[in-house]
Amino acid sequence: MIANFFNKTKPINLLSIIFLLFVISIIPFLKNIAENYSFINILESVGIFMFSLLFLIIFSFVIRKNNLTKNNSYGALFTIIILAMLPKVLHWNPIFLSNFFLILFFRRVFSLSSTKNSKQKLFDAGFWLAVSALFFNWSILFGVLIYISLFIFEKINIKNLLIPIIGFICPLILFYTYTLWTDNSELFMNSFTIYYNMEFEVYQKNYPNILALGLLTISTFVSILFTTPRISNQGNVIKYSWGILVLSFFLALVIIAFSSQKTTETLLFLLFPCATILSNYIQVIKKVWIKESILYIFIGCAIFLQYYFLNH
Repeated sequence: MIANFFNKTKPINLLSIIFLLFVISIIPFLKNIAENYSFINILESVGIFMFSLLFLIIFSFVIRKNNLTKNNSYGALFTIIILAMLPKVLHWNPIFLSNFFLILFFRRVFSLSSTKNSKQKLFDAGFWLAVSALFFNWSILFGVLIYISLFIFEKINIKNLLIPIIGFICPLILFYTYTLWTDNSELFMNSFTIYYNMEFEVYQKNYPNILALGLLTISTFVSILFTTPRISNQGNVIKYSWGILVLSFFLALVIIAFSSQKTTETLLFLLFPCATILSNYIQVIKKVWIKESILYIFIGCAIFLQYYFLNH
């Protein structure tokens, strides 16, 4: 029933997605009311909902414009489910903002499959990657996707290799100018000091994170194994885009594994690749009961983690 309902892109599907986003956005607000009610909390919750809605709109645009999924609502649904599985991320934090600008970065990277305005896309990709890195510097790792895209789409030349670097430098110049003006140049240096931590005790002590990370990682691996053979029979653009998408998933795992900030927010880097890969897997499954079972497992996990969040 759920699988069939979200297998379309009708207005009722859009309204349902927006309603679900509103629900998961309001839960942290309800918890804040119980602990400390204030007008600021109301404004913050409204802001988070509107920002999350914008995030969802851009996400849906990226996957449809670049044919990363078929014409259905599974991508948006999995985005909502994953956000529900990570209830602590829905507040103003640097990693949330970093992922927002990463979506704009992904938009430009995947659009390189087209021959139109390639140089503008490369500049924009470098620009948005730099803005994302200013909020969380480990996101710079995704920069490798630009040059892999240039290679697989056969667009390598000196200009194209340099343009992303120029785009990347522009926000840094503006940020450095700001730190000089505010007499806080140390902030600029600290923003690009990358710290790593390979100790996993933090995750081991956080059972909700273990559950979310385990389910997302295992299900995405399974999705890659079952979907890749089908993708390999399609056109080059779809195959190459799938390869970039899978690589972004592994880069997200590297960030989660090696970043010094091992928190629930860090798991947000799985949002774009996991939601898109899982959507591709769901849409190629023939048996309805398997689709339904997978969706109910994810929804059940999300409800449990929301309940755990409210009571701890």
